Amino acid sequence: MKLAGPLGSLETHVGLHSRGGDVLGDGTLVLDLPHYGARDLQVTAHELDLSHWLGRRAPPSRLNFTVKGGFSGDSAGAPLGSVQATLEPSRLAGAGLDSGAVRVRFADRRLYVDSLRIAQSGLITTGSGSLGWMRGVRGQLALDFDADSLNALDPLLGWLTGGAPDAPTDPGEEVAVNAPLAGSARVLLRLEGSLDSLALDARASVERLAWRAWRVAGRPGALHLAAGSRPDVRAGRDPGFDRPRRVSGFPARRPRRAGPAIRSPG
Repeated sequence: MKLAGPLGSLETHVGLHSRGGDVLGDGTLVLDLPHYGARDLQVTAHELDLSHWLGRRAPPSRLNFTVKGGFSGDSAGAPLGSVQATLEPSRLAGAGLDSGAVRVRFADRRLYVDSLRIAQSGLITTGSGSLGWMRGVRGQLALDFDADSLNALDPLLGWLTGGAPDAPTDPGEEVAVNAPLAGSARVLLRLEGSLDSLALDARASVERLAWRAWRVAGRPGALHLAAGSRPDVRAGRDPGFDRPRRVSGFPARRPRRAGPAIRSPG
């Protein structure tokens, strides 16, 4: 690590190398509080393992990404500037990430997400919008998660629920109690408000969903969730999601009239 200059314009060069991956960083930092920021910042990570740096509370990973940009601010107001990040092929808790890119701006006392896209095998996540930086400044951020196959998320879901299950049981059995995650899903999330006061609206549709001993059968089901000052949860038919879809290993089909049914042994 090399540092040169005053706190208001601190030239910084960082190179960290360990079993937890490599991190290289260059730029000029502004650290004369209450002012803060960075100019000509570039941080590159190679094979970064979050569990090595953060302990067991973080998932094992092999992340490869680059962050570039610059911003400035002080404790009395919101920052100004822009940052962009690109993700190269990586792994997070065993789940593969093919590519990703996000571009954000700080302006008008808001955080703007100009573009967001993360690609995985069978899954695409996109988003755009803005959120207020402080209470009283509102924005709206929309996220769209579209998965033709959920199987790629099975390792990550296993980590979130406390570890990977045993090997799958014989697929010839009526119910495979350790079946991996399968099916298709469409999830639309909308965040409204500011960073310290958010409301969430979520709409989800799933088809042929299966995980371990759980199954969701029938036509695509829909779930609506609103969290905020007046929480609301509803499940049922959502015509906006009723469209033929192709699920890994199954042909596209028209939704059936029967409602979704959830079953588990016991």
